[in-house]
Amino acid sequence: MNILEIDERFGTFDYIIAHGIYSWVSSQVQEKILNICKYHLATNGVAYISYNTKPGWNMRTTLREMMLYHIANDSAAKFFTQATADAKDTYGRFLHKELNHFNQLPASFLFEEFIDEENEPLYFYQFMERAQAHGLEYLGDALFPGATNDVHQEQMMDFLHNRHFRHTCLCHAI
Repeated sequence: MNILEIDERFGTFDYIIAHGIYSWVSSQVQEKILNICKYHLATNGVAYISYNTKPGWNMRTTLREMMLYHIANDSAAKFFTQATADAKDTYGRFLHKELNHFNQLPASFLFEEFIDEENEPLYFYQFMERAQAHGLEYLGDALFPGATNDVHQEQMMDFLHNRHFRHTCLCHAI
C-alpha cells in the first residue's frame, strides 16, 4: 500500500516500524511517516525509524556522486577500488575500504543506497526537529543501549563516531 494512502481508518498501534524507508523517499512521504507516528501511535507506543545520517554520509555522498557520474559503466565501483588500492592518504584509504565493502554487497542494495534518485541523509538534530514538530520526542536508539536521550549529546556522538545510519525510537512528547 502507498504510505500516502494511510488514513484514520488504520487506528492506533503500540509499535510503528519504518526501517529502510525514510531517507529514500520524497519529503512528502517523509512528512507522512512522521504524521503516521503522530496520529497512529498509541499513547504509550514506540515508533522506530531508521535513516541515513550525517556526518558519516558527508563522505559517502562523494561516493554516491562518483557512482552517479559513472553510471554508464557497471564496473565503476571496481575501477575506483583498484585505483585506491595503494592509497597512502587518509581519504584514499577511506575510499578503498568503503568501495571494497560495497563490492561485497548485492547490486540491488547499491542501487537503492547510492544510485536511486531519492537519498536524503540528514543530521540527527535535523531529524529530531522534524519529529518534534509532529509532537514526537527522542526515546533512544535501538542499537546503542545506554545512549543518552539528550538530542544535543547524541548529535555530538554522531560527530565523534562519524555515524552514517541511525535507528531512532520515538514516542509521544509528554
